[in-house]
Amino acid sequence: EPEPDVEPTWQEIEDPRISEQKPADPKWWRIAFSDPILDELIEVALKENLTLRSAGLRVLQSQQQLAIAIGEQYPQQQQITGLAGRGKEEGITS
Repeated sequence: EPEPDVEPTWQEIEDPRISEQKPADPKWWRIAFSDPILDELIEVALKENLTLRSAGLRVLQSQQQLAIAIGEQYPQQQQITGLAGRGKEEGITS
């Protein structure tokens, strides 16, 4: 493994807790808390956790829904075409 460059004045460079510490177990909470309810809650959260892309798309979706809701508060313009509109152009009166 290549050795990373470390600032020589870093105070804890020789601290054995930092240099010899193993990575934490991904399920460390099981040992630390021994709580079956917490275990179940975390498992459910991990199963239902969104990817970053999915979360971002949900944010965009909610922003668009808000824009639609705001837009519906203002008067809408609609083009109405029918016999009344054509009659004036063709010289037909009612």
